Amino acid sequence: MRSSTFASFVALVASASAISITWPNTTDTNGTPRIDLSVSQTITWTSDSSDPATFKIELVSAPKDSTTNTAPAQTIDIASSVTTSDDKYVMPPPAGLIVNGTYQLFFYGAYNATTTGVIAESPFFIAAKVSGASATTSTGTGGSSPSPTSSTTTVTPSHKNAGATLRAFGFAGVLTGLAMLVL
Repeated sequence: MRSSTFASFVALVASASAISITWPNTTDTNGTPRIDLSVSQTITWTSDSSDPATFKIELVSAPKDSTTNTAPAQTIDIASSVTTSDDKYVMPPPAGLIVNGTYQLFFYGAYNATTTGVIAESPFFIAAKVSGASATTSTGTGGSSPSPTSSTTTVTPSHKNAGATLRAFGFAGVLTGLAMLVL
């Protein structure tokens, strides 16, 4: 009984939102998309009537040390109140990014009248180029150094939704936690 209840709950969570990010989705030879973020890019998605009418888009960087910290190292608000049925949004070049840094798009919206969180997430992608005013270059050792012709901008996380973070960087952990509650 408990396992069937858990399976039903997992299916419900997985089907809570039909929105699906369709760009970025291209890959290069190592399997990770390389995106030029020094110019505007059009984010695209598919949706249906079960999705919220509007949502928020955030660009997040992968955690620096995913073994001890699953929170994004950086969160940048891209847009709020994006109309879901538009199925696209033109993202201007975000500031504060690292060349060769790994990023992901999160769509935040309402699951129902009382619960909000991540309703869709893109695959991880690499910033092949970034806006010159805030560009930094990855050193390959986890740090960064300023690009020769720019200054470094620090962006602090503005969204601290633990549930969304767990879903994005450790959905398996959420499922494990739910399994423990059910059992």
